[in-house]
Amino acid sequence: KSIGKYVLAINDYSAVINKNPLDYESLIERGKLQMKRKNYKLALSDFAKIRDKTTDLYLIMSDCFLFLGNVVSAFSALKRVEDDRIKKNYNLFKIYEMQYNIDEGMKYLNLTLEKSQDIIVLKSAADFYYNCGDFEQAAKYYLEIMNNDKNDLNLMLKYYLSLLMSKDGDNTFVIQQLKSDDLYFELYNEDCINNNQKIYEHLIHILNNYNCNYNNSYPNTNLQEDII
Repeated sequence: KSIGKYVLAINDYSAVINKNPLDYESLIERGKLQMKRKNYKLALSDFAKIRDKTTDLYLIMSDCFLFLGNVVSAFSALKRVEDDRIKKNYNLFKIYEMQYNIDEGMKYLNLTLEKSQDIIVLKSAADFYYNCGDFEQAAKYYLEIMNNDKNDLNLMLKYYLSLLMSKDGDNTFVIQQLKSDDLYFELYNEDCINNNQKIYEHLIHILNNYNCNYNNSYPNTNLQEDII
């Protein structure tokens, strides 16, 4: 239903634009709707027609480029944003993460976290630290998210994996949590209970069964500046 509404709205804006190709407001709104339909190239085509682009528009364009995997153009768009926006720092973090530049990625992640505890930022931080092998920090952020969302199995299992793989990993606690969350099946063998590798394989098996993606791909960047 929502897709149908987007199509109707896009058609309405297109009718306006056909009559007045310089109706920049309609171009921007149609571009935003194209983004919601994941038509990022069409969105960028609309945005490119805007003569005097605002800071907000450059931030939106950087989103499009990132979703398309074009980090060079995303970076160029962010260079036009002079003020220190949360969204700018977050997208710079995503650029450096995609380039496997851990130091720069961590720098801009920390700048983002200083001003925002948005759930998207916290999830990105947790996944970033997990992928970097800093499982203590990953567990910290996964737990923080879980305190607000106890029904996300993906996050729950990533949290247990982080605990298990951390330097002071306590498999006893992980097993207790698995029992309490009814995820203990298949771990009845005593050899498995005392074997972190077996527990790890069990958690990965559950993730795969529930189609959870523990090697997180590029996440949503739709941060709302007015709420963070």
